[in-house]
Amino acid sequence: MRKIIQYSSAFKRKILEEIKNGKWESASEAARAYGMHKQVVYTWLDKYGYGHLKGRMYKVVTPQERDLVAELKAENKKLRDMLLDEIVAHRVDEAAMLVACRELGTTPEELKKKRWHEIACRARSRHHELNPRARGITKAVCKVLGRTRQAFNKGRRARCRKAVDEAFVVSLVDGVRATHPQMGARKLLVLLRPEFERAGLSVGRDRLFEILRGSNRLVEPRRSRTPRTTKFDASLPVSRNWVAGLVVTGPWQALVADITYIRTHAGFIYLTLITDKFTREIVGWHLSDSLKAEGCLRALEMAAGKAPEGCVVIVHSDRGCQFAGREFREALGRLGWISSMTEERHCYENSVAERVNGILKQEYFLDATFASLAEAEGAIGRAVRAYNEQRPHASVGMMTPRAARQDPWSALPHVRKAEKEAEMVRARRMEKARRARAAGREAA
Repeated sequence: MRKIIQYSSAFKRKILEEIKNGKWESASEAARAYGMHKQVVYTWLDKYGYGHLKGRMYKVVTPQERDLVAELKAENKKLRDMLLDEIVAHRVDEAAMLVACRELGTTPEELKKKRWHEIACRARSRHHELNPRARGITKAVCKVLGRTRQAFNKGRRARCRKAVDEAFVVSLVDGVRATHPQMGARKLLVLLRPEFERAGLSVGRDRLFEILRGSNRLVEPRRSRTPRTTKFDASLPVSRNWVAGLVVTGPWQALVADITYIRTHAGFIYLTLITDKFTREIVGWHLSDSLKAEGCLRALEMAAGKAPEGCVVIVHSDRGCQFAGREFREALGRLGWISSMTEERHCYENSVAERVNGILKQEYFLDATFASLAEAEGAIGRAVRAYNEQRPHASVGMMTPRAARQDPWSALPHVRKAEKEAEMVRARRMEKARRARAAGREAA
């Protein structure tokens, strides 16, 4: 059986001091002298911070030779400093330029034209670390890069102002995202542009993206797995899809409805949302602990309370039994409203409602797990208010849904454009699905 030898810390340090003082030409020689493997000594060198002594050493016997080695080391350092001064003050050769370009990920032309200030700051800081008493280094570095010291100082002030401006922009973004945690850069720009103008800042889309990327604040897409909430009952009547091909020209012409799930510690609860197809405003919602029709009726009641008197509205939904049932249809009949349902590709034919579900879950974290129904209801209320009153929507020309309802003429061109693009996407998906079914029948 192999014997394990335990060495004391004092013994280990004694050997390391001998290697350091030059008694042995190398760590291997010290290991042989004490009858142990060289790897053991290498391990001690790493452990006690003498890793630089692993290479071959020159044996120093007398104090005079030790003093000579120290003198040679000091002279060597002085020569290196002089060489560095010479390189920085007179030339940066091609090899050094290529190394700098590789480290910064740029080309020599771009380095001298656009990023010269960055490399000048690096060279200046490096030189001051090696020779703190040196003077004139800024002028020397600028001369090498073909710039003046005045340009360097001006650029440094501009960079300081830029850093302050970026910090101000980040603070504004954090303030908005306290209410809208997942809002993207384009919508942030719409909300923050008045603040930028008051502060005298010129921040465009690309600049805002750059600031968010540099501060690690770009939004990552979030996707979640969803349980099925649509329960189809073949015995219930199905309405025609009245919104297919319909071009809405104002609010309260067509509403879209859907049910989505919310997680709690006690299980799933269900949120019914009714949204105006023109303005994208959530006009009715209700949270229930079951998939019965009561939640849909409560949401419809809220929407009816906000609708103008005497208007005739199309209410579009999927074929779920909650919307196809007698109670919901009778409630629509009492209001004089029209029922509309999906016919084939249900999620695509009710894409506006599905999109609203995704926004609330992905941007306002309603896909989280809540402690109770009451906590979830409070979070949903805050999310709906923020969505309706503060969040710009691309489909209505970056207006908020509430503003689009108050000024529908400004939103109308953008709504028509969005509807046309959505219809083209739906047509492509429907055609792709039709071809897939045809190919399956032929294969069978």
